Amino acid sequence: MAFCSLTPENKRKMTSTESDVRMQNAIWMDMAAFLTTYPQLQKALKYGLGALVRTRPPDPFSFLAEKLREANRKEKIVVKGKALTEEEAAVRIQARGRGMRDRQIVKEKKQEAQKQKAATRIQSVQRGIAARNRTEALRNANIVWLRELFLRLCSDSKV
Repeated sequence: MAFCSLTPENKRKMTSTESDVRMQNAIWMDMAAFLTTYPQLQKALKYGLGALVRTRPPDPFSFLAEKLREANRKEKIVVKGKALTEEEAAVRIQARGRGMRDRQIVKEKKQEAQKQKAATRIQSVQRGIAARNRTEALRNANIVWLRELFLRLCSDSKV
């Protein structure tokens, strides 16, 4: 299956089954790459999946994970490339944890700032409404006062 770019037009044409097929193909391609890179992985998967099919446990995912760990203990899967020491791995994990925590703090601060901005906007709208109401009340009071003054002046001039 040929992969194409996901433009909005292609997205509209693609059905959910096509999307599923593309995702499955991508997973199979990744899996094939892993199996060629790590031949021990194929043995471990065969062992774990065989045990899974034979026993049919109530929780297949944890069972398969345990069988893969067991297979790894029997025949160590060697990761190609630079292997990290425990200290280097710990430093990476801690750095990632700090980064995630800091991003969460920034996200919370942004949300708080947005809430403050929204509250300020609501308050300013309410103050504007109250000021317009006060102005209208003053205007009405002045109109009544001017009318009464006009009526008094008119009645004084007739006398």
